[in-house]
Amino acid sequence: MDIQERIAIATESIAKNLSTLAEDTKATRKLLEQNRKLFLELEKKISDLAADPFGFMQKE
Repeated sequence: MDIQERIAIATESIAKNLSTLAEDTKATRKLLEQNRKLFLELEKKISDLAADPFGFMQKE
């Protein structure tokens, strides 16, 4: 195996690893956005519960 083949194999490996890293980063960003949304919803529900623990002031 000559140096050019080794360079080609190494370059392909690097490209594959970068692609995997990009996919993982995108998935992580999506999960962080989902978590942020869920925590905001949870915070609102906790605030609503603290303001009206028995639901007497709920609008129907």
